[in-house]
Amino acid sequence: ALLPLGVLGDAWLQAAARSYPNLRFVGTFPGLVVSDLPASTFPRWAVSLIKLAMAPIASTDEETGRAHATILVRATASAKRVTYWNHLLEARTTHPLAYDEGLSVWLWEHLEAIAKRL
Repeated sequence: ALLPLGVLGDAWLQAAARSYPNLRFVGTFPGLVVSDLPASTFPRWAVSLIKLAMAPIASTDEETGRAHATILVRATASAKRVTYWNHLLEARTTHPLAYDEGLSVWLWEHLEAIAKRL
């Protein structure tokens, strides 16, 4: 079974923090924004349905920008090198697997190998 993408994203941030020790990393999920991003993966008719389904629960670009700015201000006050935030703008914990060094190193190396092939 595949790990939830959120756990992999959090593990990737842990690897990034080890690779770049002078930087801080912030994992956010402040909500959804309706966009054409799915168009690179789904047919046009499906993108229209996806956008329609997202509209009632999506945030505007401005709301999402404000949420990210709020999270960044709060995150810079933290002494932690990696922080995670939920859609309620609250600091959150992550799954214990995200802290597994073997997983995060594998993920980092796998993604670097893909990037080199592009």
